Amino acid sequence: MNKEELRRELKKVLHGIKQDKRIEKSRKVCENLLSTPNFKSSSVVMLYLSLPYEVETRDLILSAWKMGKTVVVPRI
Repeated sequence: MNKEELRRELKKVLHGIKQDKRIEKSRKVCENLLSTPNFKSSSVVMLYLSLPYEVETRDLILSAWKMGKTVVVPRI
């Protein structure tokens, strides 16, 4: 399987996750990241602005700002 096929397959899997399940999993992922020593000690964090089928990052970004962190996102 090449990279393009893998991306297509993963996108299909992500689109198949129900919204309530995605929200719950997103919350857990963000809680886990917020609790890591590396995240806690960082002054700058790089995140992404999530698409509807991805891990929701909005609350994570807001939490990082409230902690006084600089948040950077990729520009495409």
